Amino acid sequence: MVAVSGLEYQHISFHITITPLYLYYLCITYYSMENISITNNKRAYQYEASLPDGTTGTLTYRWLKGDMLLMQTTIPPAARDTGLSDALITHVLNHARTHNLRVRVYCPLVIAFMKENDTYNDILA
Repeated sequence: MVAVSGLEYQHISFHITITPLYLYYLCITYYSMENISITNNKRAYQYEASLPDGTTGTLTYRWLKGDMLLMQTTIPPAARDTGLSDALITHVLNHARTHNLRVRVYCPLVIAFMKENDTYNDILA
């Protein structure tokens, strides 16, 4: 402990070990919504989100009595932690809200997203 002008400071030292997994996380690029292209493939009943490098993630949906059922989100391993899934889910939920649709969520990733973002609770069926 060091006292300087009546204030006490504690010297803290630490050691950082860089592992291959840590390096992997340092190399992750998080994309903003402007860099992600999202389209609704109505024939396949899925929204498709594409990164600038061509990597694509999907959110599959179905219809039941006028409600949109969000079934499954698929994100390739190379695109995880890039913001692709958040951008895709946000786009789909905003689309549902804009078009006064009610949603039923069966996808675990969307369920987790909605628990963290309770602003979409108004569109749940």
